[in-house]
Amino acid sequence: MDVNRDKGKGPELKIRGQAAAERQKNQAEDEAQDEHMPSPLERRESELKEQALRNKVVRTRKNSAAPTSSSS
Repeated sequence: MDVNRDKGKGPELKIRGQAAAERQKNQAEDEAQDEHMPSPLERRESELKEQALRNKVVRTRKNSAAPTSSSS
């Protein structure tokens, strides 16, 4: 085991081969993310869904925040 000291983090123990394993893991994760790049159509669909949800939330908040005059 080696002890690595980072700035202000305290000692960090590294097991031999751990750094190589982490690099391989990170590389595999990066490749998986690259494979699922949304197409322009998927991206636009997602944007429209988000916008519709935001509009729904705004309408709901407006309706619940408006004072009701019929209760008097």
